[in-house]
Amino acid sequence: MRKSSARFGLSSRVARSLCPWALGATLFATIALGARSASGASPGMVELVSEGKEFEGRLEAKGRNACWIMARDGQLRGFEISRLESVRTLSAHFREFSAAELRDQLRRELPKHFRIEGTGHFLVCAEQNNRKIG
Repeated sequence: MRKSSARFGLSSRVARSLCPWALGATLFATIALGARSASGASPGMVELVSEGKEFEGRLEAKGRNACWIMARDGQLRGFEISRLESVRTLSAHFREFSAAELRDQLRRELPKHFRIEGTGHFLVCAEQNNRKIG
């Protein structure tokens, strides 16, 4: 453990404190992925109507009283199942926004004086100034 923790610049105390968390995360991921692959279905695109508003996304989790939907823009929203008016499947496959689609959406939502810069896998939004990102 000491060799691998030194490689990442972690003290052995920090590395030991991360071990239970990492084990729990690994178990959770294994169970979740196992359950998803056992069902044989890829997560599809669904539409929920709650309080007269439509929400589209992928069902991420469902409990007895609540469910969580991941929207195409990456937002995670929770819903009380008793308050849902309707649920329907839109597509067999979920497709998140591309960087270009997300950039366009942000341009519509943010004030004009904001700029949106792409850095690899991220879009960074900031007020316009003379500084460059990266």
